Amino acid sequence: MSSTSLIISTTTISTIPVENAHLSSLQLPVGSFLFMVLDNTNHVVKDGKSKFVATESEHTGKTGVCFYTYPGYPVCTAIETNTDVKIGLFQITRPIKLYIGEYTFRSIHPDRYFDLNGEFILNVKVLPDENINHAEGRTLPIITDPSFIEHAHRSRISDLDVCITNETDLASLVYVKQITVTKETANSTLISKANYNLSHTSFFNLFD
Repeated sequence: MSSTSLIISTTTISTIPVENAHLSSLQLPVGSFLFMVLDNTNHVVKDGKSKFVATESEHTGKTGVCFYTYPGYPVCTAIETNTDVKIGLFQITRPIKLYIGEYTFRSIHPDRYFDLNGEFILNVKVLPDENINHAEGRTLPIITDPSFIEHAHRSRISDLDVCITNETDLASLVYVKQITVTKETANSTLISKANYNLSHTSFFNLFD
């Protein structure tokens, strides 16, 4: 599988009509692929159609489904957990807008999350209009080798951690295939911890 289909559009500035909040966003084009670590609860295929089960994030309080625009993180999960990992491959059939930053939703109603002194307010429940899609760049698997991390940070911009909260966007994802990756396969695919981009290509080849 070629990674070129994952190139995203140039970052633009979009406006959410809520208190005139201006949030940076990007768009995943039709035909892009998303990767997902599968378990027994978050995804099922029924009558040829995908059904996703959204979960609440312990970090943000938002409810959605997590994906990656590249397979490196899901593949390396097998190394981290020392278990076989099932990875699902999905294709986008309509453009999907993603707002940049895991916590950017707090800019919609900032007074709900920060007091007059700018101090963060704990335990604020996310409102429906704050539960927006987001993308976080350059999420890395938990591999502490300094050279791996250095090269990974230089990797292509299309390496994104994605949370999709919009049900229409989720319904537009088409299930393509599923593979199972063992720790041995993951280790052999990670060609060099000192050359993330080289390994990046081998990760995609697992899905051919």
